[in-house]
Amino acid sequence: MREALAVRGCRVVPLPAFDCLPAPVAKHADTLLYPMTRGLLVPAAYYERNHALFADLLVVTTDEPITDTYPGDVLLNALDTSAGILCREPSTSRFIRQSGKPILHTAQGYARCAACRVSDSALITADPSIAAVARAHGLAVLEITPGGISLLGYSYGFIGGASVRIGDEMLFFGDVTAHPDYARIEYFLHKYAVYPVSLSDGILTDYGGAVLIEKENK
Repeated sequence: MREALAVRGCRVVPLPAFDCLPAPVAKHADTLLYPMTRGLLVPAAYYERNHALFADLLVVTTDEPITDTYPGDVLLNALDTSAGILCREPSTSRFIRQSGKPILHTAQGYARCAACRVSDSALITADPSIAAVARAHGLAVLEITPGGISLLGYSYGFIGGASVRIGDEMLFFGDVTAHPDYARIEYFLHKYAVYPVSLSDGILTDYGGAVLIEKENK
């Protein structure tokens, strides 16, 4: 998968584990980092241990508690859309809640992990709470069947954590054609001129998505 991303001009920077989080998601970008309008929001303790990782990047740190039990592990797991920020509001960082954007409260705390952001106004998810809230605020939603995505330590993973959009491609961590709803996923993506790409063979795997940082923003 790294080789496939390198061909697309991407340098992959793996994140060190954060022992405050459950082991299966301790290296997940959608749990460790939140891309703000300017800079990255990062837990202060994680930044202190890994400050060299963020050299030349604009970083905002938060000392809000983050724990290894749900919902204490979803502090930064929020998804920005054209309608507002999807998140479990009481468990979300004050920096996100006070960003000036509407907060779209969902029962599902792993909002960014559970939803694949196809465009500012369209997403794919297997979570009924996210789907209902998104539709109620005018977002286009493809609701897929839960499962078909691996996440070590859990019954299954989420499609947002198993994908990342780069340009007009939706890159999947594994073989997206093996997903039981692939035909519907492909059709929905094509509606937004986005094309599915499998980065490897085997079942889709939730690695916590990715945070993209443009070189000119460093």
